[in-house]
Amino acid sequence: MKLIKVLPIVLLTLFAGAPAFSADFQKGEAFFQKNEFEAAFKEFFPLAEQGHADAQFKLGYMYDYGHGVPRSRETATKWYVRAAEQGHVIAQFRMGVRQSTGSGIPQDRTAAIKWYELAAEQGHAPSQTTLGSSYSHGTDVPKDYKKAFKWYKLAAEQGVGKAQASLGWMYEHGHGTPQNNEVAAKWYKLSADNGSAYAKKALAALSKKKSSPSQVVRNTDQQAMSAKINASLDAAQRGDIATAMKTWEVLATEQNDANAQFLLGATYSAGQGIPQDHATAFKWISRAADQGHALAQFYLGQIYLNGKGVQQDKKAAVEWLMRSAEHGAARAQYILGLRYHNGVDTPQDFEAALKWFTLAAEQGESDAQFALGRMYQKGRGTPVDHISAIKFYSLAANQGHAGAKQNLAFTLQKAKFAPETFSETVKSYTRAAEQGNSQAQYKLGTVYAQGLGASRDYKAALKWFSLAAEQNHADAQHDLGFMYQRGTGVPQDYKAALKWFTLAAEQGRAKSQFNVGKMYEIGQGIPQDYKAALKWYTLAANQGNTAAQNGLGAMYAEGTGVTQNIDSAKKWFSLAAKQGSKTAKQNLVKLR
Repeated sequence: MKLIKVLPIVLLTLFAGAPAFSADFQKGEAFFQKNEFEAAFKEFFPLAEQGHADAQFKLGYMYDYGHGVPRSRETATKWYVRAAEQGHVIAQFRMGVRQSTGSGIPQDRTAAIKWYELAAEQGHAPSQTTLGSSYSHGTDVPKDYKKAFKWYKLAAEQGVGKAQASLGWMYEHGHGTPQNNEVAAKWYKLSADNGSAYAKKALAALSKKKSSPSQVVRNTDQQAMSAKINASLDAAQRGDIATAMKTWEVLATEQNDANAQFLLGATYSAGQGIPQDHATAFKWISRAADQGHALAQFYLGQIYLNGKGVQQDKKAAVEWLMRSAEHGAARAQYILGLRYHNGVDTPQDFEAALKWFTLAAEQGESDAQFALGRMYQKGRGTPVDHISAIKFYSLAANQGHAGAKQNLAFTLQKAKFAPETFSETVKSYTRAAEQGNSQAQYKLGTVYAQGLGASRDYKAALKWFSLAAEQNHADAQHDLGFMYQRGTGVPQDYKAALKWFTLAAEQGRAKSQFNVGKMYEIGQGIPQDYKAALKWYTLAANQGNTAAQNGLGAMYAEGTGVTQNIDSAKKWFSLAAKQGSKTAKQNLVKLR
């Protein structure tokens, strides 16, 4: 039984995602965040030339959107490739998308799959899900259910609802794995618990039907099918819609190809080169959507919403938008969030709106970033958080969102974070810190570590955290341990990290106790010691730390450092699950 391992909680602390930037990169990042793109470019460029992957990615982004440089997708691609070749996971994912769509580079779907695989092998869940879909449908690769199963399973174990639903489908139909309705139901249930309407319906249908032999799947040459789709798209771009339509009709009718069905439907909907026909558009888009085609599901939601080619059905519109959103379509996620926020065709639910806006914002959807900024500013679905509001307004403003630019200026002017107010706050913290006040030293360290109201300065953060930590300030000791663990502002030093985490842990700080346990479990900075790991996990778990409860559950389930005890494993997983841990819920399913 392979249980899902718990990632170190340090990835979720205040420094999450902050690499050990050089001083020059920090300068560039500070300029970038202030929209001073030309100054940022001067800092990033020499670093990128020297092989700094993060700087290379930043240059790619700047050329991609024309920030401080003439917009050039070709140049953007050059820098994305350099970063991706060094293992930059987001650059690898972006290259997969670019080569798949032919954006700024000749379309090469074989190369796209290569990039997705590199990112997926680093644990990037969206890439894993994309590969699962590609191999399942034979899109850009020969159909291979075993490979689809492999990638869907990896993404599903990270809690991706779409992958969980797809894995359930594979178990239900015996694709890539022996047919097993019981296991299918488990994965459908996990996906349904994540809010998947499709999984809920599949689970209900599965419970009504009796087990039946696996369906016989036609042995179709998927490579040939993909080649035909590519050739037809080339024909459409040349204006030869008739040739393209003939190819799509054959593939859509005889091969049940979802891409061809969608292309047919979209062409009829737009009336591009043929008479507009909403009823026929609805027919083909529905077929593609039923096969899980995310863009078709989004179109179908819009069709039901507007009543084109079918009777208007706002309930069905929301359902299809939900499916598209669950498949990762950012625009669908944004529109779904908007409807929950405004209570349009669904009960007003700010928490649901926050969830969908966040998912879309993480994919760079500027409207969602703007909406998220407003929610944090007004405290809708979340406590008022001006720092997060400023963060998301900045992200949207950097993409040219006019509303975000206005709100950002207003928030900075009216809130406590106005430059003159911030300066006075730092001065007051500094005066108290220099007089030896440990809390002021810790607060000052936090200001520099997070870049609140100014650029990040990890050396200053290290200085103030160290002074507070020497005075036995537990939070400062924890954050100092994290800086040494990640090598942020200081050379990476696992022994020093363990020292500071332990001092904080001994004062009862649960996150520090978990970190100490994790370091003993994996042997980071100290010889591996499962009994010591068990001790620290237990202390943190008893305080309600879900990561520690998961770690403790895994140790009891696998008999690591303790006699195997499934009842104890279930106990700890259940406690974590009650707090909303998806990992714990999945591990409980595995123990059934």
